[in-house]
Amino acid sequence: MHLTYHIYDVFTFQKFTGNPLAIVLLPISAPPLNSTQRQKIATEFNLSETVFLSLPPPSSTPTTELQLYIYTSAREINFAGHPTIGSAYYLLKTLGMQITTLLTRAGRIAISLDAKSGVVSASIPQKFHVHGLPYQSPSNVDQEGQQHPVVSIVKGMSWILVGLPDLAGLGRASTNLNEGAYE
Repeated sequence: MHLTYHIYDVFTFQKFTGNPLAIVLLPISAPPLNSTQRQKIATEFNLSETVFLSLPPPSSTPTTELQLYIYTSAREINFAGHPTIGSAYYLLKTLGMQITTLLTRAGRIAISLDAKSGVVSASIPQKFHVHGLPYQSPSNVDQEGQQHPVVSIVKGMSWILVGLPDLAGLGRASTNLNEGAYE
């Protein structure tokens, strides 16, 4: 299967200075890629994020929504800012499509292009939530057993808030706190 892709530098007007993003176009005429195949491609790119877009066939009825799959080199994620903005730029400015909504695992994200300034924007659905189950620290982060709040601001993206006493404390932290317990 032949796949077309583009590499964009997001959040910049200068080449090689922004956040790199691979945009992979999924051909309508071919069987869809499954999540394992998409993950292998994202791993091969080895960028912070790679997105996959299924563009509608040219002869189809115009659509205002497109599915967006976002992957890191390690896994699929529900949402990330620069892949959303980069994809919106590609669809609205580069292709001139009339897409108004990107469908992500985190939900529907409205996108727009200001015709006068050329600025692309996205309206991210935010819902701040403090999880009922706090995270208990391992001994290499701070005092063993200390409780830390777990928060989410968009569906499927959670953070553990850990206050560290100093930069040396950050240097001692070696445990990956992102093992999927709060997803």
